[in-house]
Amino acid sequence: MVIILPLAYISILLAVGNSRFGSDWRQAALRAALLWTAYLVFLTEILGLFNAITPWALFAGWMITIIAAWNFLWQRQKAEGRILLPSIARPEGWMDWVLLGGIAFYLVMTALVAFLAPPNTFDSLNYHMARVAHWSQNQSLRHFITGLDIQNSNTPGAEAAVLNTFVLSGGDRWSNFIAWAAYAGSAIGAAWIASGFGAPKSGQWLAVIFALTLPMGIAEATSTMNDGVAAFWLLCAAAEIVSFGKTGEPAGLLFLGLAAGEAFLTKTTTASYLLPMGIWVAILAFRRMNIGQVFLYGVLSLLLALVLNAGFIARNLRTYETLVDPAMTELHSSQLRNWQGVASNMLRTLGQQMSTPFSKVNAAEYLVIDGVHQLMRLDINDPRITSIGKFRISKPSFNEIRVTNPLHMLFILLAILAMFIKSRSIGKSVWIYLLVVFSGLLVFSYLFKWQIFGSRLHLSFFILLAPMIGYVLSTAIRRPVIPQAATLFFLILSLPWLFRIEQRPLLDNPADVPFAGRSLLDLPRGDWYYVTAGDQTALKGIATSIAQTDCHEVAIVISGSSPEYLYWTALDAPRPDMRIEWITSNSATLMLEDPSFVPCAVICESCGGDDRFNNLIKVLDNGSQQLFLEP
Repeated sequence: MVIILPLAYISILLAVGNSRFGSDWRQAALRAALLWTAYLVFLTEILGLFNAITPWALFAGWMITIIAAWNFLWQRQKAEGRILLPSIARPEGWMDWVLLGGIAFYLVMTALVAFLAPPNTFDSLNYHMARVAHWSQNQSLRHFITGLDIQNSNTPGAEAAVLNTFVLSGGDRWSNFIAWAAYAGSAIGAAWIASGFGAPKSGQWLAVIFALTLPMGIAEATSTMNDGVAAFWLLCAAAEIVSFGKTGEPAGLLFLGLAAGEAFLTKTTTASYLLPMGIWVAILAFRRMNIGQVFLYGVLSLLLALVLNAGFIARNLRTYETLVDPAMTELHSSQLRNWQGVASNMLRTLGQQMSTPFSKVNAAEYLVIDGVHQLMRLDINDPRITSIGKFRISKPSFNEIRVTNPLHMLFILLAILAMFIKSRSIGKSVWIYLLVVFSGLLVFSYLFKWQIFGSRLHLSFFILLAPMIGYVLSTAIRRPVIPQAATLFFLILSLPWLFRIEQRPLLDNPADVPFAGRSLLDLPRGDWYYVTAGDQTALKGIATSIAQTDCHEVAIVISGSSPEYLYWTALDAPRPDMRIEWITSNSATLMLEDPSFVPCAVICESCGGDDRFNNLIKVLDNGSQQLFLEP
């Protein structure tokens, strides 16, 4: 049944491409993604109100879009005698074929990893996939009782899409493909914006390959993390602004509203980039439209963004009386909002991305950044601007939570240098674009603390700059060999991350990491859930003990740092004959406790000294978990 999702997208793509809203098939692909996701949010929210997020309800809901799209195409066929199909320019020369082959290779290999690997990023086990499991069980996006509030309070955009694949396929086999689709879409968006800047074909190739070869982008494309999805929506927003700046098409502002709404619904940190983008498009709108049109389309655009987020906002206000979780805000919000705090965060962010394989070079970079901090009379790890870990510059990593993009960072700096040297040959819109993207990073550095695992949070920065890299290296440097060499450089030097992400390797892991000597090709998929956390044998023992009883209501008493989703997979849940709920005593969600839920089994992580849990007796204690069952 999950095939209905790509079929719906293809139907919407054909409809957009045959309308006045798709002047180019790349633009049509981006706008079709915006419409597909807007409908997904609408359908999931509406069905959730009636506890009806079921396979057949979702299937029927997606059939409506397919029927509507093909009805539009049929009407066009009758009126104009033909239906336009996507057209792709045939590669010219052997170099184009090589680059096309490289692009296809990266897309196919990341898709293979996404298919073979289960969701196993720790954050996915902790809350991304755990919340999907609760939603699937409840058949609704409504909040549920939990000891980890971000399972409820975090924006649900990417996970709502994952939920659709999860319910329609009856499991998580296709869950990674939402991030993969965003990865592929970012390549299309990068090429479209580069062409809007006036980049030749070589520059558009480079923009695509820059986006596809980002090590952090590769890592995210094969997981259920949402940073790549958020970056894609920001790129869609940028594409609409660049297009609007050229054509003045008012409808572009409506698609911009969808892009902004979907970006925020995926990750609230995207507001850092949406703010300067909003200022940019406002200036363009006042220049290209009259006051009445600016007001009309501005209001409609904001309404679209607000409507997309209405369900999420309403649930948070009802449960937490706030837009976002205040505990997370306190943890990650900068407490030094002055020029020193901003400068520190930006320096450490850029320094972290400039890691090299050479320890002495990394140490020299660290000393320079630390020296600047001393000049600012600021500790490099000041807790007011540091949330997790201590700043250091390490060698490039294959651990997904610490992957950086040093080669791409170097090319960004070189491209900016080339822009200043060849300033007269650089279009004004490209300078403005660069200013807007760096303003987004500046706002991010003002609002949020730096963290050791923050590289993924800056994937948007790199994705947004991909079109600029393609344009500058193919325009400012008027030698075709330069962008061609750069594309080959990226394709070759990023290959290790295709095969060696430690949590999802296609080649055997080295001896110093978990699952040493093993790969996705020689271990069962189920084993790879446990590469970052959990004890597979222990959880299987718990699941076997519960299966031997007639128990269908299982409570979990676990910490907020527990990989909860592993309990769901071990129990082969969610499923119709089993219900899993939290028992907690310290959460705003206590009001959501269901008195009709009476567990016949309790899995506890902190009950080692207890022989009973209410009327249940302890039957198993493996040191990490205790299992209580009815006598």
